[in-house]
Amino acid sequence: MFSMLDYSLGKAASGIAGEEHKQSYFSPLNTIEEALADLQVGRLVILFNEKSRTQGVYLVCGAQFVTPERAGCVTALARSSLLSAPLSLAMEQSRIDELHLPKKKAEDIGSNVCDRDKRERPIAVGLNASTGHVPARTLADKQAQIVQACLNPRTKPEDLKQPGDILLVGAHIGGVLSHASEAEAVVDLARLAGLHRAGLFCEIKTSAKNAEARKKFALAYAKRHHLKAISITDLVTYRLKNETVVTCEAVAKLPTEFGDFKVRAYVNSSDRSEHLAITKGKLLSNEPIAVYFHAECLTGDAFGSLSCSCHNRLSTAMRTVEAIGRGIIIYLRPANRDLNVVSQLKRSASQSANLAPNLKSAHGSQSLYSMPKNLSLAAKMLKDIGIDDLVLIAESLSLEVFKSNQSQLKKFGLNAVDYISLPTQTNISTIHFSADKNQALTEYSTTPQSLKKKVQQSA
Repeated sequence: MFSMLDYSLGKAASGIAGEEHKQSYFSPLNTIEEALADLQVGRLVILFNEKSRTQGVYLVCGAQFVTPERAGCVTALARSSLLSAPLSLAMEQSRIDELHLPKKKAEDIGSNVCDRDKRERPIAVGLNASTGHVPARTLADKQAQIVQACLNPRTKPEDLKQPGDILLVGAHIGGVLSHASEAEAVVDLARLAGLHRAGLFCEIKTSAKNAEARKKFALAYAKRHHLKAISITDLVTYRLKNETVVTCEAVAKLPTEFGDFKVRAYVNSSDRSEHLAITKGKLLSNEPIAVYFHAECLTGDAFGSLSCSCHNRLSTAMRTVEAIGRGIIIYLRPANRDLNVVSQLKRSASQSANLAPNLKSAHGSQSLYSMPKNLSLAAKMLKDIGIDDLVLIAESLSLEVFKSNQSQLKKFGLNAVDYISLPTQTNISTIHFSADKNQALTEYSTTPQSLKKKVQQSA
């Protein structure tokens, strides 16, 4: 006979004693691999969504393992916190469309959901199932029947009733790489674990107000119930590292006012977005190569808008690479709807009204280095070219910021050995090479000779 906690550990599914699994539950956030191993045998895991405004903490279970006992277990564990939320079933939107279920209207979704989620969230109404040979006697019986009915390919739209005791939520195509939310994370975890692409999840309510406090709550909760705990950020990083994301589709010459370059066009297989690598000189060498990362800004790059410094920075970077004679400009184009042309123009109009142009970027102040998806795309493009070691080109870059960026790049297999700090102005003679004086300028023996010469000239 198994207790409710036994079901949370999945002993009924695996037949393995709990003591053998306790040792890895008490560290900080677990690895995605550890969580997938638990999901594969029906155990629950805790998911921390630090990317959302509400920064929720969720219990997650593979949908195919949902029985009345398991549904009751999820509810009981959630209620062991302050409050409990309804059970939700995350599925691929294509399956929800097959069942011909209507989507919730934006005004019917709670006020705690951001405007973008209201506009884009593929979400269906609560459900009850009219199928099943055994009458449902309890709420847990009903919930289990609903889940299994949604998974059953023979279920017809008329077999499902609305409203009901399970909230069915559709996941965006592309999963957490297109929309880093709990529904996408649950479906991604199920897929990566080799299960049906659906999962049961329930929010665990907490009075913690900020991300750090909520993370501590999630870890303490996981420790108390002997569950693995992971974050959506780690899931995004895991997918970016382990899935083939970009392929080079075309290579062409690119003569410009700054000099002659080559351009490589890459396609992101997850969202079909297109990106460019603009290259100069001999790319493969024992010496690190100068690399500049740039996020597309149509109004700035193409039209020289003075509302941002994008055109200025890109021009300076291209002049710098031309002067060095060897380098790469990674040009990332947005797949996110919040970064499209209309959004850029709206932001520009808002800035004009406030008489305060954003000199950083038309995309706002979010750094490329704080966005794992962008860094992964850039890393895979550079890896395709054959680059591991690089000298980072950036505007007004300090040693402190460089070290932070260096740490982020290292997560994706890129070794930033030094950096070139560019001024805002496009005067190539004012470029100076900045480095840790105790290391790079005195001991760094692999700096390209062209860069060493420029350091001497600017000293």
